[in-house]
Amino acid sequence: MGYGYVFQFDAITGPCQFLANIGPVNTSSWGYDTTANFLGGSGTCAWLEDLGEGEEFGWWAAGDGIYNYTTAMGGSNAVPQFRIFMWTGW
Repeated sequence: MGYGYVFQFDAITGPCQFLANIGPVNTSSWGYDTTANFLGGSGTCAWLEDLGEGEEFGWWAAGDGIYNYTTAMGGSNAVPQFRIFMWTGW
């Protein structure tokens, strides 16, 4: 289990994928030091509808490689990718 803060979950990421700052312990939104991409599965991801940008969450997931994306400043970034199985908010 890990913890995180969702910073992008929108039309760009799509309904089944989001970017979050994560860490091994529950901390504030600014205390997570690693960025990761999360996949919610293929097809429908209705179970993720209650999770949104700006929320902290706990997660259970499996590693799923590396995710490469273009940043808002036009650069590129490579982050770990996880396939999320369950999340909990607070």
